[in-house]
Amino acid sequence: MIKRVFLILAISLSLTTCSVIQIHRIDSSISQYEDIAERVSLGDSKEEVLNVLLPTQSRLNQSERKGSEQSINDDGVLWSRYIICARRDSLMD
Repeated sequence: MIKRVFLILAISLSLTTCSVIQIHRIDSSISQYEDIAERVSLGDSKEEVLNVLLPTQSRLNQSERKGSEQSINDDGVLWSRYIICARRDSLMD
């Protein structure tokens, strides 16, 4: 019985620790984004924007990131959309 209680406590502590680490990692990425977002402006090249914003995502696990999307608009122009974690609710989409 005591072994079961200890095992349950150990598992609970482990899950809580993982959750706290994930929250810290996400919050850190969001803070880093907020600190540098004003360096990006309309008219900047894709390379300039990605060089500024992508490093803010480096702490996130692959499962916490959203991939990029490409599409062709009505004029036949190919465009890309990169989704950057800038708020906590953006991870819930």
